[in-house]
Amino acid sequence: MQLKINGLRIDIFAILGCLIGIIAIYMGFSILNGETAVSYDDGGMRFGADFYTEIHDVTRDVFISSLRIHETIKMGFGWGLMALGALGFCYFIRKAVTKEPTPPTPPPFPIETPESGLPESPYQDQR
Repeated sequence: MQLKINGLRIDIFAILGCLIGIIAIYMGFSILNGETAVSYDDGGMRFGADFYTEIHDVTRDVFISSLRIHETIKMGFGWGLMALGALGFCYFIRKAVTKEPTPPTPPPFPIETPESGLPESPYQDQR
């Protein structure tokens, strides 16, 4: 869908694509700067039995590893969203507004053609 204003073609879908690209960039920034789950690591706790101490240490290590995986996925998703938003914006901004093509102007003098249909050459008399 296009609008024509003052010799310019404005493509509505391209403008919507630019807006979606800007929103994707904003969402990428907000994902990167959002809150991250924070855990309090008190080191290791010692219980009376070694079994409970080992289970606590393993559980703590699993929890901290899952937080690191979460942060890595969050960073990758945020940067990916910003990159796709920037690519979409750059792609659609070229198509958003274009000039209306002007019709070709006729030559200021009429071109005479002989009966053969080909234009006469100015060098024809020099043979």
